Amino acid sequence: MKYLFFILLIPQFLWSDPTSTYILKSIPHNGLYSFADPRNAQMSFFLTPYGIVTLEDLYYHPQTTQVCKKEIIVFYIDHSDKRYFVQEHMYIEQKYHIEFKKDTRAVIYVQGTTTLSEILLKEGLAYVVPNFYDKEFLYRFKQAQKDARLHQKGIWKDKVLVQCMAQYNVPR
Repeated sequence: MKYLFFILLIPQFLWSDPTSTYILKSIPHNGLYSFADPRNAQMSFFLTPYGIVTLEDLYYHPQTTQVCKKEIIVFYIDHSDKRYFVQEHMYIEQKYHIEFKKDTRAVIYVQGTTTLSEILLKEGLAYVVPNFYDKEFLYRFKQAQKDARLHQKGIWKDKVLVQCMAQYNVPR
C-alpha cells in the first residue's frame, strides 16, 4: 500500500509545471511586466528586471530632473523602435522561467539562459544598478553593459542621458 501511494505521486511530480514558470499577461513598458500563475489565473502580479535601472525607472524616479525626463522623452521620440523593445523578445500568453529576487525585482529568462536584463543592457536601454553585487549575474550584466557602451548603443550615445544616470544612485 505504501509503494502504491508513491507510484501514484510520481506522474504528478514529473508532469507538473515548476513553481517558477509564469505566463506573461502584459508589457506596459520596457521596465514593467505583468505575469499570472498558470495554476491560478486569478493570481497576477507585476515584475521589474533585476539588477538594472531602465530608462523608465530613471524617468519615474522622484529625484529625476525635468531636463533628464525631457531627454528620455526625446530619446524615445528619436528611437521609436526602442519604446516597446521588450515586445520583440517576450510574447503575451507565453510561459517564462522567473527567479524572484528583491521586492518586485526578478530574473526573467527569455532566451535559454539569457535574461531580459542582459538584453536591455546590450541594447543600451538600461544600466547596471550602482553598487550591484550578485556573484551569479554581475559579470554577465557588466559585459552586456560594456558591449552597449563600446558600440554607443541606446543611452550610451547620448551624453546628457549618461550624465542623468551618473547623477542618481537609483536604489534597487
